[in-house]
Amino acid sequence: MIAQHVLVFTLVIAFPIWDYFITRRMRDATSVEYRTQVYAQTLAWQWISSAVAVAVLGLPALFAILGTAFLAILFGVMFLGTGNLALPMALHALLDLRVLAIPTRTRDA
Repeated sequence: MIAQHVLVFTLVIAFPIWDYFITRRMRDATSVEYRTQVYAQTLAWQWISSAVAVAVLGLPALFAILGTAFLAILFGVMFLGTGNLALPMALHALLDLRVLAIPTRTRDA
């Protein structure tokens, strides 16, 4: 349970604060090496967070991460292929709206 709280704290509080400060430095930096280093650090932390999520939450988290990665690659390829965000955004919205089709249980009064 504590590991889940640490993971949520890291994702919801620590990463956005880190991002706020690092983005300012990256915007002012002209060095390609510095930017590459920051991107590598960001990817490393994302992989570490994913590994912790799988360790804490179990195998279903791994499938969720892989599914998200697949969709990210798919939408990225769509964007690069069309040069426009409209199609990936529309498909993402349709994918999110599928939640409305999930049947819900009703309690009998």
